[in-house]
Amino acid sequence: MVNKLVITSFTLLYVIQYIYSWSYSTGNCGTTSVNQSPVDISSETTKYYEENYFRILTNNYGSIPNTTYWQQFTDLKSIGFNITSNSSIQIVKDWAIYQFKLKKILFKVKSEHTINGARFDVEMQLYHEYDSTYIAPGRQKSLPLPNLVISLFFNRPTSTSDIPDDFFKFSNLDLFATGSSLAYFQRPIKLGNIVQNVPSYLYQGTFTNPNCDNTFWIIMTKYNIISESDLTKLYSVLISSGYLDPTTNTTTTDTIINSGSNGRGINSFFNSNNVYRNFVNTTRMLPEKSYFRYASSSYLNLSLVIVMILIALCF
Repeated sequence: MVNKLVITSFTLLYVIQYIYSWSYSTGNCGTTSVNQSPVDISSETTKYYEENYFRILTNNYGSIPNTTYWQQFTDLKSIGFNITSNSSIQIVKDWAIYQFKLKKILFKVKSEHTINGARFDVEMQLYHEYDSTYIAPGRQKSLPLPNLVISLFFNRPTSTSDIPDDFFKFSNLDLFATGSSLAYFQRPIKLGNIVQNVPSYLYQGTFTNPNCDNTFWIIMTKYNIISESDLTKLYSVLISSGYLDPTTNTTTTDTIINSGSNGRGINSFFNSNNVYRNFVNTTRMLPEKSYFRYASSSYLNLSLVIVMILIALCF
């Protein structure tokens, strides 16, 4: 009787996890780990650790060279690009400093992760590998996982004050959307400008592609703005690449934008107590537009001039 109950329980669990597994047939992350990704983050049930537990210390991304080409990642059901420049980021975790090298960037439409059930139009995922050659000052501590993924969200404009981010402005996405293999950035893109130390979530999960490698995942709560035209181009590329099924009615832009996803389904078995936040006030952990989005460049330049004058006066 007990054996039958055990067998029935495991069979039922497998069936349920299979249903919630990645819709693409090449792999299943759900049967080997309870911490599979992506997850829905419930801000109220996350666990607070002070900023010295985890935060982005500094990034050395520099600029994405204008020789960087858009690529199709067939096994990942996504588009993006490999990073060949020496780009890295340093994070603080458990009071120790670690460095990760940026390897590639992928785009998911719509977002794989959700916050309090809210899904975003685009999730930009930055994949990193642990830099074992980096010698950190101060405390030395081994890291259990060699991977780090940072997720940044993009939403379409909802008002006239929502100014689209410059990230896609010179990315030649329109050329890539036409099927050209020569689509590249028209000028270097300053990636570091949109990866800042902001209120964030951290948990241990897995890659959301078939190899299911374990990874740390940092989810940033400040989202950026993507224009309707660039969002349409992303959908067009994903549909033409076969990573996103077209809808029955694709005659209107809105129909395309509101349908489909090239990502993996939410893991409903995840224990939200394993998600950490680095701000004690949960209201700071709710998604909002990035400050850098609507900070006028003229004001920033004026502030810089004032600071330089003050420094000159001090000497």
